[in-house]
Amino acid sequence: MKRASIQDKFYIGIIFFSVIYLVIRIFMFILITKFDIIIYSKALNINLTHIAWFMDIFTPLVTSFALFYLYKSRIPSLIPFIIMLISIFKLYPLFAFSSDYLSVDNNVTTGNYIISNHQSTGVGDGSAYLTIFVYKEKFPLLYTKQGRYSAYIPSSSTTYKNYNSGKYTILKGGKILSYGDFSIPLK
Repeated sequence: MKRASIQDKFYIGIIFFSVIYLVIRIFMFILITKFDIIIYSKALNINLTHIAWFMDIFTPLVTSFALFYLYKSRIPSLIPFIIMLISIFKLYPLFAFSSDYLSVDNNVTTGNYIISNHQSTGVGDGSAYLTIFVYKEKFPLLYTKQGRYSAYIPSSSTTYKNYNSGKYTILKGGKILSYGDFSIPLK
């Protein structure tokens, strides 16, 4: 019986961690698509799904090399390599259509919130259509959508300038987020 070398054990460990990563990604996919949950770190100020997209490229690549080394065959290592190629092609559209989130930092609010700002300019009458999605933390790193709030605002107004620069104020004991004339309830 042949003993596995340290190098073989290393590659088996890589494959094992890749399988664990696959299970975590399936769980993340279910949370994001079925339950409309955002996975966000306020400490790092980053949407953790964006990091996962890059890991979707790195993990299959490393797994492909590990499988190729262990089995000395291209067939088992081809599957993760194809997954990596698909991940590369999906990366641009995901970033093009993904949202950036802004952490609501204030000691007055009753919970942790993040917001996503969207705007449509060129309405024709010198105003912009502003939309804010508000998410509230339900569990650490997991945010659920609280609401969607929209308003037409003149492009020359202070509210529009505050909105574009991300300057907001928290009013009424942490229950209202305001950009001036555009107020959003924090439930």
